[in-house]
Amino acid sequence: MHKQSIVPLLYGYIVCLVSIITFLVGISMAGRAILSYQNPLRSYSCCSSGDVTSFDTYKSTYPVQYSSTGVAKTAPSDADLQRQYEQARQDRIDNGKFQASQDGLNGALLILAAVLLFGFHWRWLAKQKKLQVTV
Repeated sequence: MHKQSIVPLLYGYIVCLVSIITFLVGISMAGRAILSYQNPLRSYSCCSSGDVTSFDTYKSTYPVQYSSTGVAKTAPSDADLQRQYEQARQDRIDNGKFQASQDGLNGALLILAAVLLFGFHWRWLAKQKKLQVTV
């Protein structure tokens, strides 16, 4: 009979522990999202189109294209490269901010779920302890 009364308490404490870990993960996600939103060019990006931190860097990393005969094609003019750079930079900023917004929302939802789970189960544990004392 005593082992049966331990199971609900063990369940409650495990859920509370998992809630605390989930809360910490959510805080980490939200913090990283805030930093990424503030500086999307420096944040992690899975689909990068070259280094767009400066035009000179973008220009130096522009890939050389070759014709079918193996001869290097002429590079685009600086004006064309500048236009491509601005488009790639703005695209990276937009994608970075969107990704950071998604990560921030996911982190906030994890925090909310963790707080609700913890609060519900902590109160439930308090009731279980009172029931065990009275029995």
